[in-house]
Amino acid sequence: MIIKSPSVMSDETEDEFDDVEVDTYYRKYHILLERCSALQQDNERLVNRIQRVRKMLRRARKER
Repeated sequence: MIIKSPSVMSDETEDEFDDVEVDTYYRKYHILLERCSALQQDNERLVNRIQRVRKMLRRARKER
């Protein structure tokens, strides 16, 4: 039977916690990245819509 010293056991548990922390932060990073991408797409759609409406308004004003 092999008995591990407390320092060796703590090193292993620290590595496990580090992996868990890294996974957590990695997951959060990707969630934020997806949110940012979605917001950017929404903003681009809104900008395009504003440009189209402005163009329509200019044409309508010209016709009057």
